[in-house]
Amino acid sequence: MVSVFPLGQERFPSPTVLHLAVSVEDNASLDPQRAVLVPIDVSGLERKDLISVERVGENLILRVAHHQEDADLGPLGNAARVATREVLGLQWLDEAAAFNVMVALDGSGSAVNLVRDGTVSALVQVLTGIAQVIAGGDQVRAAVVDGSVHPVPPHDLASLPAGVVAAHQALVPSSSFRSAFPRPENLSPAAGTIVYLLTDSLPADIQELEILGEPGEVRHIIAVTPEAAWQLLGGTSVSHTVVEPARSGANLESHLLGEPHVLRGLVRSLLQPCLSASSELLEGVTL
Repeated sequence: MVSVFPLGQERFPSPTVLHLAVSVEDNASLDPQRAVLVPIDVSGLERKDLISVERVGENLILRVAHHQEDADLGPLGNAARVATREVLGLQWLDEAAAFNVMVALDGSGSAVNLVRDGTVSALVQVLTGIAQVIAGGDQVRAAVVDGSVHPVPPHDLASLPAGVVAAHQALVPSSSFRSAFPRPENLSPAAGTIVYLLTDSLPADIQELEILGEPGEVRHIIAVTPEAAWQLLGGTSVSHTVVEPARSGANLESHLLGEPHVLRGLVRSLLQPCLSASSELLEGVTL
């Protein structure tokens, strides 16, 4: 196996893109056989296997390690993808271990400001970076949820943040957010499912959510609210991440890009369902 490791550091820094060409030396040929691999982004990885070499009789058999090309998700999405690989220690989950990913945005009036100030866009960008690693290349579903579920039209990862924002803006804000909505039928039952619930507080139906028992599914609350307010509400046993609102005049995207350690902590918290070795959830993390 031909592999690469970072020299003098634990992980490859970002951005690190490998360009590799392999040729077979043959003195009898003026034009040796040569193969060129597509560029491979190894940012955040401790190691990357590239090619296996096997001798079969008088021949050498070369096999390229499984690789999928990364989409450009913009600065924040790309940085979240690198942070995800740092946390998980791998480039992506194999297809058999991949998760369905769904983003459910609070459609109530209290979430309108999160859309207007760019917080929703920033958090969905982070989720696209995570999904590119854990979703096995499958499309991420999204919906705006009030008393009903309003699916967001299909988008590729790069355009999903804008699609979620547009879908929210097209609806009249409601007075409710149903976090314990029924599982969408179009999610593959063969794969584990993570539903990220993006809201501004503890959902009003939290007791119903705490006893929801969808097989193979984890619902993870992303609550954009001051830590003190979250503690005052009593918290929950449901997997969750609490994100401090952006300060006046600031925006979350710039904050996360300017503070890589904060972004990495956010990503680690959002990966709780993946990091649990058993089916049990890790405790919630406050950022």
